[in-house]
Amino acid sequence: MFDITLETVGIAGIFFFTVWELWGEYLQGKKIWKKESGESVSFTAYGIHNAVFAATLIYGLTLGSIAYIVNGAFVLPVLIWILVGLFTYKKHSKKERIQVCLLLLAIALMGTFAVLRQYAWVEIMAFLFLVSVVWAELQMLWELYRGRGTGAFEIRTNLVWLASNSFFFLYSYAIRDWVFFTTTGSLVVIQTVITLIYLKKRKEVIPLAPITTTIPDDTPSP
Repeated sequence: MFDITLETVGIAGIFFFTVWELWGEYLQGKKIWKKESGESVSFTAYGIHNAVFAATLIYGLTLGSIAYIVNGAFVLPVLIWILVGLFTYKKHSKKERIQVCLLLLAIALMGTFAVLRQYAWVEIMAFLFLVSVVWAELQMLWELYRGRGTGAFEIRTNLVWLASNSFFFLYSYAIRDWVFFTTTGSLVVIQTVITLIYLKKRKEVIPLAPITTTIPDDTPSP
């Protein structure tokens, strides 16, 4: 018999939601490339997501954690694909491009710390990237809110992340990890608001069926 502990539940959750996250992000990427549009999808947010999953991979390699390695290695290629799509089809400012470049430099720095075995700095940077996800989702919320419609935004991707963060919100409470608890709790709130904004915008753009009336013909027959 396997001894089911909180650690086992957490690792199982990482593997399970990695598959879901991969599917969800694939849907988002597919929609961007199919529509040839990045409307209502944040370029900055996906720059941060790329950095976070690259950091997860580095952190997993540093710890020797198969769960983190799988999570980073499986989802990161799809996120890169999405970022390339947004770079190709979405208008973005010089400021946004600089932000993404700085994130890439930060990842390179974290990788350097890992190679030099400066594990304390790896831990610090992993923490900073974790917290940055909250900022990424706020960017996504703002991009959807200010847009004229739902654009290329894929709601199923958001729902996958909402489910994932809800699970880890409860898990972090169970293990008393208050940093993770606060971060995932914030993400649950933001992604719930994103869902409500999406539903409101979808309701606004659904066309009403035209109302037609038949006027009887009272013209007498010849």
